[in-house]
Amino acid sequence: WRGALEGRGGIALVEGPPGIGKTRLSEVFAGEAGRSGGLVLVGRSRDGEGVPAFWLWAQLLRRLREQEVGSEAFAELADAPPELLALVEGTAAGAAADGPASQDLAPQQGRFLLFDAVTRALARVARGRPLLLVLEDVQWAGSASLRLLEHLSFEVGELPILALATVREEVRDPDHPLEKLLPRLRQQPRCERITLRGFSRREVAALLEHAIGRPAPPDLS
Repeated sequence: WRGALEGRGGIALVEGPPGIGKTRLSEVFAGEAGRSGGLVLVGRSRDGEGVPAFWLWAQLLRRLREQEVGSEAFAELADAPPELLALVEGTAAGAAADGPASQDLAPQQGRFLLFDAVTRALARVARGRPLLLVLEDVQWAGSASLRLLEHLSFEVGELPILALATVREEVRDPDHPLEKLLPRLRQQPRCERITLRGFSRREVAALLEHAIGRPAPPDLS
């Protein structure tokens, strides 16, 4: 985060098994970043059928629109394909999952221009106030949202933006979009990987001592 405040952003991957504390860690960190002057935007992926392609990013942009600085940033999205804007506005056109980004462009080119428009919108805001993007449970994000995260990862090194993504450790198919994305993110020079593990017996004893005010019996630890 200090790097982001100095204009050298990055990606932080918080990884660990279910229930280990990834969300709680990101919440505490987001509070500290907000108190240090950062603008915190949170998006949460959803598991299940029918989730729109860009639901994760639509949440971030909706929260951005609620901020005073958001109106200028949305000027960057004026010419963007309509699929993401429809989600941000809450209209039915955003419900299509992973359709072509524009009828006038090749799907790949239209999708790239959409990624670039979102990145420019975030960059415009970050020039006035550093951004922390909290992306929860990206293992459930669709391939389109993950590709947008990859696109952003190439740009944040020169922007005051830190993207913090929580990732559940679990067995996934090798062809899962996240399994293809994670190695590419980890190779980025501005990517930090934080892996959470359970406490050791000694750490449990220290926690108990802190809680009860005296050393805990070994059998309790």
